[in-house]
Amino acid sequence: EVGSVGATSPAQGSPKENSAPSGGSEVHEVGSVGATSPAQGSPKEDSAPSGGGEVHEVGSVGGRPFLLLVHGTSRSDKEWPAPHWISLGQQLAGDGYDLALPHGNAAELATSEALAAGINAAAGGQVARVWPRLPLDALTQRMAACCGVIGVDSGLSHLAVALDLPHVQLYNFETAWRTGPAPAQAQAQSAARQQSVYAAPTPSLAAVLAAWRSVSATHAAVAQPVPRPAA
Repeated sequence: EVGSVGATSPAQGSPKENSAPSGGSEVHEVGSVGATSPAQGSPKEDSAPSGGGEVHEVGSVGGRPFLLLVHGTSRSDKEWPAPHWISLGQQLAGDGYDLALPHGNAAELATSEALAAGINAAAGGQVARVWPRLPLDALTQRMAACCGVIGVDSGLSHLAVALDLPHVQLYNFETAWRTGPAPAQAQAQSAARQQSVYAAPTPSLAAVLAAWRSVSATHAAVAQPVPRPAA
């Protein structure tokens, strides 16, 4: 719940991972998610995001709604293959979305930059950008402004759940009951604002894309993508 990301509710019975959110936070304790300290104020653009272009305002990329792609996690065996991320980004760009990739350390930054470059090459335009590394309160504000999050089992994905964002969370271990939204088949479609997708060894591109399209189609709160002009 908001205010204690990574805490366990009485109904769950098993502890959630208390590791720091992957993919973009250097502050590990969450006292009041979404609060901004007086010393920090509003999120700052400390540097232009990698992957092409500048972020024109917090909450949009180039003035269009964006999706956040969370690839970073504390365990390598929870990662989703890079070719899947690139293909997903290409498909989402074709649907009219712009994309943002966070990071929390040098290795994740390198991955974010590689994925953004791959997505942009596949999509034929600057549709994916890498956020600068942000403290948790600024990152939370920026996440809260996006139209949804697709991510692996990680701290940032759990934060997306706490923020009640439209969200698809990827699992290759059967732990969604403990740390994420319920699988789509366990929910009424009308209630599936957040879905988990599980498969071993890894969820398929088709399953993840279908889950996001289901989430976006069943909730008017999800910002509608802006159609791109024909080339």
